[in-house]
Amino acid sequence: MKRFNDWCCRGEHTMTSVEPLDSQRMAPYGVVLSQTGIDTRREMPISGIPEEVVMRARNRSRTVTFMERHHRVAQLFVALADNEFAVVVVPAHVDQPSPSDLRAFRLSEGSVVMLHASVWHAVSPLILSGNGDYFLLTEVQTSAGEATDVVDVRRTEIAMG
Repeated sequence: MKRFNDWCCRGEHTMTSVEPLDSQRMAPYGVVLSQTGIDTRREMPISGIPEEVVMRARNRSRTVTFMERHHRVAQLFVALADNEFAVVVVPAHVDQPSPSDLRAFRLSEGSVVMLHASVWHAVSPLILSGNGDYFLLTEVQTSAGEATDVVDVRRTEIAMG
């Protein structure tokens, strides 16, 4: 398992496609809470100190190199106004993700997805349109890097699909 200080890029290139957001397809990775927006505080089980952050994704390249997972924390992602992005995930039971394990789901404005604890996800969502703004609800321990793994998945290109 690679940790923050062990990142490397192997230079290999593979591709996966962005899928429409669908509750059944998303089930191994998390829960689609809404595709039109919700009151996130009511819907997400927080056991620690909540951390609410409006973030701006910067990855316009549609290439994923690093995936991370948080063993004890579920995370909630909301696409904000006029934004569309792809959340790239790998199931929690996979110990060492490879490019063939990646799935990408399209989140449009108001889409709300809660990823299960230990689900691998791209370090940053991939911007499909807009300025990249999204809302993240997590726990303070996540920002501190507690119980977080990071792995290099080569350079996996995400194709519009």
